Amino acid sequence: RLRADNDLKVRQPLSSLKLAGGDVAGLEALVEEELNVKKVEFVADETELCDISYKANFKTLGKKCGPKMKAVAAAIAAAKVIPFECEGFTITADDVIVSRAPKSGLVVASEGSIVVGLDTRLNDELVAEGLAREFVSHVQAMRKAEDFVVTQRISIEAGCDEVFRAALEKHLEYVSTETLAVNVTFTDVKDDSIQLNGHAVSIKIGKMS
Repeated sequence: RLRADNDLKVRQPLSSLKLAGGDVAGLEALVEEELNVKKVEFVADETELCDISYKANFKTLGKKCGPKMKAVAAAIAAAKVIPFECEGFTITADDVIVSRAPKSGLVVASEGSIVVGLDTRLNDELVAEGLAREFVSHVQAMRKAEDFVVTQRISIEAGCDEVFRAALEKHLEYVSTETLAVNVTFTDVKDDSIQLNGHAVSIKIGKMS
């Protein structure tokens, strides 16, 4: 959901997922693979991921607090821990609207006591891997559209710019393994090009005996 809400492509690797309040110890490799992140990092407290502020939930507090509402609202805004006692009332999680402002470079989401943060900062290495993954996804779609059997070896001709070519060459073993490509050759971009992550790319695949 964090990826969708923040326009982060699922095939773009991210450097880390930071987790506060959850326990997936021993399952890090599974989480990394499924969420396409390089590592899972555990943090002691959600304040390492975001700045937290509290506001009074007037829907729940209005009738309960009456004329003491202003004082209660001020206490909630200054609170560090929920629940707490104020003006003779017990202020619970239902009485508080929590806002979380992510730290720089992060997007965050929470559910109950669990808070996760995705590091959205991309370096050249992550971008290159993302390009290779998008390329593989499109080739796989072409294989399916042309009704290739799953074991069919293929050749790939890729027309692309220097940046995209460098990304494919860096991850050529991955591309070849995933697509069953015996060889990958490079040409100039053809007229039937598509856009992959902002790059014009033309792709031709053929069967190999």
